[in-house]
Order: sequence, then structure tokens, then C-alpha cells
Amino acid sequence: MTPRIELGAYLNVFLEDPSIETFDAISEGIDPDSLPLFLDLTCSTILEQRDPSNFDLLLALNEKRNLEHKKMQEQIDRLRITSTIDELTGLPNRRGFYQQMESLLSIALRKKSPMALTFLDIDHFKFFNDTYGHKVGDEALIQFGDFFRKRLRDSDLVARFGGEEFVLGLYDPTFIGSIERIHQFGQDINEDSLSWKYSVPDVKNISFSAGLYWFIPSDLNLDKSKEQIDNLLAKADNNLYVAKNAGRNALIATDEKLPTNTVYRKFSYD
Repeated sequence: MTPRIELGAYLNVFLEDPSIETFDAISEGIDPDSLPLFLDLTCSTILEQRDPSNFDLLLALNEKRNLEHKKMQEQIDRLRITSTIDELTGLPNRRGFYQQMESLLSIALRKKSPMALTFLDIDHFKFFNDTYGHKVGDEALIQFGDFFRKRLRDSDLVARFGGEEFVLGLYDPTFIGSIERIHQFGQDINEDSLSWKYSVPDVKNISFSAGLYWFIPSDLNLDKSKEQIDNLLAKADNNLYVAKNAGRNALIATDEKLPTNTVYRKFSYD
């Protein structure tokens, strides 16, 4: 970025012949990141002079300034979006998950709606990558994300938490209802993934293991929302760990209202 002292020197050059042509010529030698600041300095200086003959010049410079500020805001917005989106799958990444989950919890709390938070892990994904290559592994991750994107409601959330781990945030009225949804997903993916398109032939189907935690939000402290979400994730993650140890391709689910109520569902017995 052009130093402020240097911008002051450029401003003095401009004031010797204040015109749009002079400004454009000077702008070519300024770091583009410094142009909005130079425009602000130039406009402020002209305003302080209170010279009516510079009115049209000030309008033209203000138009340039508004355009630069708009470009800057668009860049900020793009950065904000890309910082919350997983580049490979186009799903929310970990940061995006926390932001959206906070919104889902706020709505669920207001509507007194139960939720099911589910951790998913693609089974034996390292072996999958080692067998078919990382390019095919990326293709599987993309199609895995699309599988859920197409099946979830607009009110639900699917995010890539990292690696082959995904998280679902679902509004579900009953514990059993949430289990049935995940169980159906597990059965469908065993079959649907056989028809996925890859850059190499004869890729076998994939499966996932899932840990589900069903709960009714009763509180949300915005200052500690990440900590609260982490506590919920830990319960779902623990269930995922149990599902893996139970042989994978399965779901373990627990109920907040009945902590001893644990349900095991195998997706496929092939």
C-alpha cells in the first residue's frame, strides 16, 4: 500500500492542476489498494477550499470514490463468503457451519422446535483414496455433499466439517423421526453411490457412519454460542465413535430427554 506521506505528495501535485485528467494520471502510479484513501484525501481537501469552480470536479471525484468503495465492499463480501464456504464441495465449511448452526438454534429456540445434530464420516475413506487416488476421492466428496444438498429441506443444514467428516443440522419433531431420516440416507447412499460419475471406471459404492444427538434447545448465549455448539457436537461425535466401533455403515443415536435411550441402526447388512 502506498504510504500516507507519499499520498500527500501526490495530492500536492494534483492541487497544482486540479482536474480529472490530472487525477487519472496520478492514479496510475498509486497502489490500487491506496486509491480509496487518496480519493478521500482529495475530496476532503477540495471541500475545505470551498471553491465553487471546483463543484463539477468534486462531483466527478465523488462518483469515483463511490465506485471504489463499492468495489471494496464487494471484495469484502466475497472474502466473507469464501471464508465460510468449502472450496471443493461448495458447502459451508467449519466456520460456515458455526454461523449457520447459531441461526438454526435461534430459530429452533424461538419456535421450541427439536433438532437432530448428526456427525457423518465416510467409511474407510483413506483406503478409498489409496485405492483410486485423491482426484477420485475429491470427486466422491463432491458427490457426497450433493447427495445431501439435494435431499435436505431449505431449513436444514449440511456442512463439510473437515476431511471426510460432514455435519447435518436437522429440524425433526421426534427422536424416532430423525433416526428414520438418517437411516434412509444411509440406505440410499449405499445404492446411489454406485451410479456416481468418476474419472476412472469400476469405483465401488461408499457408505458412512453417523452419530446423532436429538435435543430441544432451551438456551442460547450468543457470547458463548460456539462453546454451546461444541458441547452438542461432542455428543454427536461420541455417538459417531461408537458407530465406527460397532462395524461402521451404521447409526448410533441418543436422546437428550432420555439419556439412556440409545438406538443402533445398521444401514446395510451386505
